[in-house]
Amino acid sequence: MRRKNLRTQVLGMVLLAGLVPFASYTFFLMRYFDAKSILHLFWMTTIPSCILLVFVTRRLSSQLLGPIEKMARVLRLGAQGDLAQSIDIKANNELQELGGLINDLFASLRDMIKEMGSVSQQTSGAATALNRAAAESAAAAREIAATVSQIAGGAEEQSVAAEQGLVSMQNVLSQAQAIAEESGASLSASKLMAEQAETMGQVLHDLIDLMKQLADENLIAAEAARHLADQAQAI
Repeated sequence: MRRKNLRTQVLGMVLLAGLVPFASYTFFLMRYFDAKSILHLFWMTTIPSCILLVFVTRRLSSQLLGPIEKMARVLRLGAQGDLAQSIDIKANNELQELGGLINDLFASLRDMIKEMGSVSQQTSGAATALNRAAAESAAAAREIAATVSQIAGGAEEQSVAAEQGLVSMQNVLSQAQAIAEESGASLSASKLMAEQAETMGQVLHDLIDLMKQLADENLIAAEAARHLADQAQAI
């Protein structure tokens, strides 16, 4: 739909408002005066009326239509994304106030866009730092889990070695006791060997108790290390 020009509409209304009284006045004169007098009066009134009409139209155009067209142009540019425009109206009336309000609106929109851009950059930087920290935490958790798993594996190996040593010690003790029994039935020279074997058996027995305690502690340490590894893996 074609947009009508405001200036043309206002000019048409002014002309219509001036011609209607003028036509009525001319019709009134035709009833009481002759044609020559009417023609003379017509020119005497038409020329000043046209001059006055042109002056009023130009005045109205400069005071009303010009500022409105400026505001319409700036608003169209603002709707297209150009918020750098401003309205300069010096009319000392409501139109000047309206133009100032539009300028304030555009300034607020510019500040809002700048602030949104700054917030967007800060948010992007914070998200990047958070992702980096999360990745570092995950890598550290994996390293901890691997280390604890190694500790748990070492504790289990130590426990197995202690149990194997315990079995070996028990075998040695049995052999020592057998030797002691055989030595007790032998000559007096062999009795001294039996006493020494019994003493060695007591030492081995104490060593076996110590190895049992160490094996129990290694099992507890292995269980704790395994539990810690599970927790680290869960993290």
